[in-house]
Amino acid sequence: MNEMSDNPLDIILVNYNSTDHLLACLESIFDDLGDIPARVIVQDNDSRDGVDRIRERFPRAELVENKANLGFARAVNMALRSSLAPYALILNPDTYVSKGFFRPLVQYMEAHPEVGVLGPAVMNGDGSLQGSARSYPSPLTAVFGRSSILSKWFPN
Repeated sequence: MNEMSDNPLDIILVNYNSTDHLLACLESIFDDLGDIPARVIVQDNDSRDGVDRIRERFPRAELVENKANLGFARAVNMALRSSLAPYALILNPDTYVSKGFFRPLVQYMEAHPEVGVLGPAVMNGDGSLQGSARSYPSPLTAVFGRSSILSKWFPN
């Protein structure tokens, strides 16, 4: 097991040829972190779109460059193995973090030690709520789930 960190939060991003999006994401992360000590880990899956720009623009971010595209789950697990913080946040590189996101996230987790996973609201670019939770797949979710044919015919 890893030794505990002074940082309450490790932020993990997996990148594969999404560096332009990732740069905007990192900008929003560092704009909001302020004085919150956090470690930002970018696990790159052998991108060919100028991933070295991350080091130039965000020296505080740790860029780990894989020699191949290992896939999202394997790259996340690699980053989690190096995580030392009590909380890990996994973000996609096309995410934009709004102002005031991190402090309440950490405060909530500190105040509710019984919580193991926190899923904050995910918003679309127009401010509408994006569906981000799904039921475990079953015959019922195939018929009535968010992407089923019935849901497409009867969206409400």
